[in-house]
Amino acid sequence: MHFKRVMGLLALAFGFLGVVTCMAGVYAVSLLGSRLERTNEKAFAMIGKGLASAQDRVHGVQKRLKESKITTTEIGQRLLDWGKRNAKERLVSRHEIESRVEKLAGHLQTAESWLGTSTESIQNVQGVLQLCNAAGVPVDPASLEELLENITSLRSRLQQTEQTVDGIRAFMANKAGESGEERFSGVTKFLGRILVTTDEIDTRLEESATRLSELQTDARQSKATTSAYILVTTIGCYVLLAWIAAGQAALCLWGWTNCCPSRSSA
Repeated sequence: MHFKRVMGLLALAFGFLGVVTCMAGVYAVSLLGSRLERTNEKAFAMIGKGLASAQDRVHGVQKRLKESKITTTEIGQRLLDWGKRNAKERLVSRHEIESRVEKLAGHLQTAESWLGTSTESIQNVQGVLQLCNAAGVPVDPASLEELLENITSLRSRLQQTEQTVDGIRAFMANKAGESGEERFSGVTKFLGRILVTTDEIDTRLEESATRLSELQTDARQSKATTSAYILVTTIGCYVLLAWIAAGQAALCLWGWTNCCPSRSSA
């Protein structure tokens, strides 16, 4: 009888300790789940912000390219009128052309710089995705690689176009160029090359903008999927802890019954 009472006391103590431990586990799971959800929110907020920034820059570059095509057309028109003007009018026209050439160079430099910023934003997003992937989140950092290569290629094409503009500057700096038909023809080819290149870049930029929109949609879906995983895992831990706590409560009841038989009988 004495042994049974001792065992009852031990069962009561261990059962009570188990219930308290399960309650502490519930709090820990709740805290961890909340932190994971906040981390998920912050991580995908950074991803969404980075992709949106890159897309805004791409749209800005498209706008600059549109302005560049207008300016290039204006330069071409001024050059076509060059031979119809007298010496005094040519001087005025030359200044107008030089002004538009500098404007064109500014548009292209801004576009190239913005593509560089867009590349940095995508690389930052790729870094966050790599961290998420290492943590077990179902994302694919390699999905941005093709987009990065495309934008890097477009940036290189813009740099080449800037060199073409330098060729036009060289023509305008050449005093003998005013009457040189061969030189004039070369500049006209330069302008045609700029128009063709900007059209090609604009088309590929539209593809990049579309891809960025798709990636934003994928990011939102991944965020929702990750949130669902966190919720399901948290609920599963609650159920497991409740099952363990029920066993510990039963142990407490058994211990109480055996260590206090008189009270239980009453």
